[in-house]
Amino acid sequence: MTQYFSLPQETTELRRLHRPRDSREEDQTERTRNRKSQTVRELKRPADSELSISLYVFLCIVALLFIVLAIGSLIVSGRRNDDSTARKLEEAMRLGATLYPMVFAALMSRALKSIGRYRAERGIELTVALYHFLLYVQGANEFIIIDSLSSTLTWVLVALWALSPLGSQASLRLMYPVDLLATSTEPIRYMDTGPAGHLHTYYNFGMSYDGAFPPTIGDLYSGSLTQSVKTKEGPQDQWGNVKIPSFTGLDQSHADSNGWIATLNLRQVESYSSLVGIPVVGLPALDHASAEFSIETVQVSLSCPSIESLPIDYRQDGYGLNATCLDCEYSPLGPRGDSFLGPPMPSLNVTQKADRSLTKSRTIQFNSTTVDRRRVAQSTCQVTQHPVETMVRCENTTCAVTKIRASITDHRGPNYTTFDLATNALNVLFDNISAGWSQWASSSQLFLNDSTSLQEKFGAVDLSGLPASLFAQRASILLNTVTALLMSPTGFMRILPTNLTLYGPPHIPARGLLAFGNASSWGPSGNQYSPINTPMALKLIKAPFVGASTNATVVTHTNVYQPSYPWVTLLLVSSSLLLLTSLVGLGFTFHTLAPNIFDPVISLTYNNPYLPIDLDNNLILEAEDRAKELGRTMVRLGNVHGNEEPVQKVGLGIGQDIQPLQQGNSYI
Repeated sequence: MTQYFSLPQETTELRRLHRPRDSREEDQTERTRNRKSQTVRELKRPADSELSISLYVFLCIVALLFIVLAIGSLIVSGRRNDDSTARKLEEAMRLGATLYPMVFAALMSRALKSIGRYRAERGIELTVALYHFLLYVQGANEFIIIDSLSSTLTWVLVALWALSPLGSQASLRLMYPVDLLATSTEPIRYMDTGPAGHLHTYYNFGMSYDGAFPPTIGDLYSGSLTQSVKTKEGPQDQWGNVKIPSFTGLDQSHADSNGWIATLNLRQVESYSSLVGIPVVGLPALDHASAEFSIETVQVSLSCPSIESLPIDYRQDGYGLNATCLDCEYSPLGPRGDSFLGPPMPSLNVTQKADRSLTKSRTIQFNSTTVDRRRVAQSTCQVTQHPVETMVRCENTTCAVTKIRASITDHRGPNYTTFDLATNALNVLFDNISAGWSQWASSSQLFLNDSTSLQEKFGAVDLSGLPASLFAQRASILLNTVTALLMSPTGFMRILPTNLTLYGPPHIPARGLLAFGNASSWGPSGNQYSPINTPMALKLIKAPFVGASTNATVVTHTNVYQPSYPWVTLLLVSSSLLLLTSLVGLGFTFHTLAPNIFDPVISLTYNNPYLPIDLDNNLILEAEDRAKELGRTMVRLGNVHGNEEPVQKVGLGIGQDIQPLQQGNSYI
């Protein structure tokens, strides 16, 4: 069945043919009465109200802000993610993704409608495209259905409306954070545990202060013993200094072709050579960076064949724990002292090499009172030294040794240790490990008994039941701890001068002496108390320790914003087209006299005899104003002639006066 719909502009004469006579007479009387009181509206440019135009301009400014947003993402390219402007721009991106479709729909509809009114005022073809979409743009899908994709204007409008979701997504994806890596090399210093460091300690304490030691050494030693178990088992001490793994405690079969052994999975106290680490100075702040560098250090280790339980001799052994070097002697300029210091000191000649007393390792004996205080646990150990090179990696505030190998620059013999220069370290250790005549165990005894706990049930501990190898590991840790503290009594708390020149000339530990003076400057002095003619440069160091030098490779991780150029381009194109179309529509608004009567529903109320309504005796032309006045009027789309009329017609009228449409009837 074919249904016909009449246009609202049909003539009064045609309407009269389809109305009852009485009704026509009543309508004529009513129209005459209203016509006398109606006022005629004078049209003006622009046809829209000031409020409507102000809102239009505001939306154009919002569209302009999206262009600014896209340009802003290019401006902040490369800025850190904590930059205030970039953070605000990121918040605007998220908000823009929500606002863009609404602004686009409001502006595009208004602009196309303004263009349509302007062209309609000057005369255009009443095509579906121009009429339905330039004037009542609701969605591209309706246009596609009606126009069947046959018009160029179809594709233009579809492409134009497709920019709405694309622009919304572009606003959300304008820029993204990326991690930029910048590599730099920074010179750093670390405590020299080689010959220069030991000789500096010798002159500071062995000579300058008559062998007296700062009280801080004992305090730091006790503090290192009372660190938490987690810290003792970790890669750093409680002050943040990186700890060096025990080289002799590692499986040497795991070394690679260059001798490196990985040390990332160390989880025991005995895995490390000392309870304190190596102070490092010169590293930049690593809040968003990492650093990697190698350092060369020296560590001593003990080899203890057994632990014997012997009757106690109170005159010799006393109570608690004591340690004695059985064959140490003061020989800073003797053959053993020279061999410990290395170049430029003379090496052993053939005759000296044949002398066993000059080549064998030193012997240290430990005695510890048992629980019943009637016997003593005694272990006689050989002490050797091991120069090692370690690779350290720091991230943020955490540093750890990642791998270790035997030093390839320090070729001194393993049997020459700090005890060949002086027994300062052993003296300090004895002062702190000895319990005197007290019946309670010292912290050192408790550590030797159990490295993870300082608790005991009785006054003393019995070390005779410990495996000799485990005792040797723990005793080595104590020796290395005291030696390190002796070399820098104030340098472990990391309150260090940052002027690297204070730590002496740049050098590696194996060549430390030559860095402070040439070979001739290290000759005999003729002074029995200071037999080595040590250059003043080493004596006058004002830093907490002699600083060996190395370079750290610092990789800075900077999180910056990077614009997504395809999305930026898309937002620029979309927003520019939206703004351009809106400005064209705004310009046409100022050149248009025709009121806005193009509305798919309100347009049916103009000159409609089936809607006998009184609009406050005023001729309201604007669709928005008519919609406001007629908002609560009940209307119906149906048969406006009634079922008794011979010709039935579809139209919009007052609800109670309109008959419902019926299937099977013919309508015009």
